[in-house]
Amino acid sequence: MSKAKMSEVEAQYQRINIFTGKSRRLIYYRPLLKKAYQVVKEDVKLIQIYHFRLFIVLFVSLMAVIITEEDLLLTVGAGAITWLLIEAWFYFFKIRTFSPQPNFIPPKRIGFIQTHLDEHYKVVNIRIVSYAAITIAAIAGAFVGDYQPLYFVGMLGIAAFGLFQVGLLIYVQSLRKKGK
Repeated sequence: MSKAKMSEVEAQYQRINIFTGKSRRLIYYRPLLKKAYQVVKEDVKLIQIYHFRLFIVLFVSLMAVIITEEDLLLTVGAGAITWLLIEAWFYFFKIRTFSPQPNFIPPKRIGFIQTHLDEHYKVVNIRIVSYAAITIAAIAGAFVGDYQPLYFVGMLGIAAFGLFQVGLLIYVQSLRKKGK
């Protein structure tokens, strides 16, 4: 693990595969394709949208469950179409506007826990409270609401994810207090 402190912005960028290259330029790296592209700061938000496409697909699918009253074919279809549209938008319209960076070798990645340790402790505390609120709301929605089984399982999945994040971030805070 690297001992060098990185700024909060650099930690946030590294989570979505954006690194600082030569001349302090932002480089977006696609690890599966091993390709790098130079981006400007305005493109970072669009890359974030692409990076969180799974959550967008899950949200659209969850809305489709509610709207179609749990029609599985329409729910899966809405999610698949959303996924395809996001992939097509990014590949055909966005990534082609980035200038390729040949021979870019990304720096050694710093782990998830280390990036949270590099963030300000108040930011991590806000995330803990936010994920705890999401977990409580999802559990309450799952048990209080009179919904179908697919919605119930989805809400429990959201609650499990929130609980996992809370546990991980509390672990990060405990490492910080020990001086790591």
